[in-house]
Amino acid sequence: MSAVTVKTLENTVISSHLYAVPTRKVVGTRTVLTQRGRLVLGLITTASVLAVLALVFAAFTPNASASTGDVSANTHIQIVEAGQTLWQIASEVDPSADPRETINRILDLNSLSNSAQIHAGQALIVPNLN
Repeated sequence: MSAVTVKTLENTVISSHLYAVPTRKVVGTRTVLTQRGRLVLGLITTASVLAVLALVFAAFTPNASASTGDVSANTHIQIVEAGQTLWQIASEVDPSADPRETINRILDLNSLSNSAQIHAGQALIVPNLN
């Protein structure tokens, strides 16, 4: 036989067992973290803050580009045009030399690690014709 329950206006449950059982109100639940849980939550929070700071720093740090103060008597500034490659620039700078050697000199002069770091409008320090 199953029990029949009826909820009254006073938050009292009357069951078929013929006695009144007061109900418990759930006011709010509180999450309790273990020591490991607090450590993980702290690490996640710290990592998130550091990631945001790194993104902000990267967004406001200027790209390494040539400045006119770096130009010596053996070099000059050349502005990269849209679609222009380092191979084309090296061929224009010294048509008689091997473009690979000229590219390496341009990369060294501008503290670049590879040619993928150049973009249109960038000022590059390039060697003068020999």
